[in-house]
Amino acid sequence: MTSVTQMMILVIIMFLGHLTERKHIFSDHIQNDLSQMITVVTSPALILSTINASGELGTKSDALEFLVIASLTWIIFIIASFFVPRIIVVQRATEGTVQFLTVFQNNGFMGLPLILALYGTGAMFYASLINIPSNLFVYTFGVWVMGRHSEHNIDFVQLTKRLFLSPGFLAGLASLICFLMDWRLPSLIAETTTVIGGATTPLAMMVIGMAIAHSNIRQAFSNAKLYALMFIKMIALPIIIFLLFRNFIDNAIILSTLIVIIATPGPAVATPYALLYGGDVQFSTNYVFLSTLVSVVTIPLLINLLGLQ
Repeated sequence: MTSVTQMMILVIIMFLGHLTERKHIFSDHIQNDLSQMITVVTSPALILSTINASGELGTKSDALEFLVIASLTWIIFIIASFFVPRIIVVQRATEGTVQFLTVFQNNGFMGLPLILALYGTGAMFYASLINIPSNLFVYTFGVWVMGRHSEHNIDFVQLTKRLFLSPGFLAGLASLICFLMDWRLPSLIAETTTVIGGATTPLAMMVIGMAIAHSNIRQAFSNAKLYALMFIKMIALPIIIFLLFRNFIDNAIILSTLIVIIATPGPAVATPYALLYGGDVQFSTNYVFLSTLVSVVTIPLLINLLGLQ
């Protein structure tokens, strides 16, 4: 299945979610309930389902090297995030939100299902490893930067607990440990996690579609700063990461996994974080909406431009 076809399927499911929200087919709580279902149940199951296929691509050394490179990638994003608000010129109250959106992307809701569809379960194991540094930084730097210009009090002790008890973080860590220790899941458990994890893609895209139903579409399309941020985050930074690390990752599919993941659109958690910690709610919501639509073009474009597998 080509990247264009896969992206079109995701967008169709997204608009189905948008339609159900517009028509009020479900209750007002459905979006939060499905988000919780994805975060706590289906996405961790999707990650755990990679355990038995973790050796399909690369060696243990490759996995550890990939984890280091993924961590370095996030550090590069964090450094870049201090310059991006100046490049696209936003108000002080929006700076933290722009920094958050520069560093993080939709690797959980869209990245994992997309990698599974494009490259298979073996590649998704590597994609799941990205949850380790991503969750580490989103609960620390992400919270700090989103609330840096607000008066919200941030409980970092509570955030630390949330990080280390995060299902996505724990599932990614468990997958890595099982791979390093040559442990495999019993076939019944492996098949169960595969079935449950398979629900992640349609549920996640429907939730994004539901969220878009509450966006100011006209305002999103007319905001030039959103387009500038998308170009930096979804095109420029992935190309820079590709040029920096292409000589350090020998396996083309593993390299493609990293680049596609970091080129995914804005994270679904951006708006809840903006609400919780005093960020720019409208800017974050519009960016997630617009970047999700634009990713139908940018991800296949990037794959072809860089000659990714």
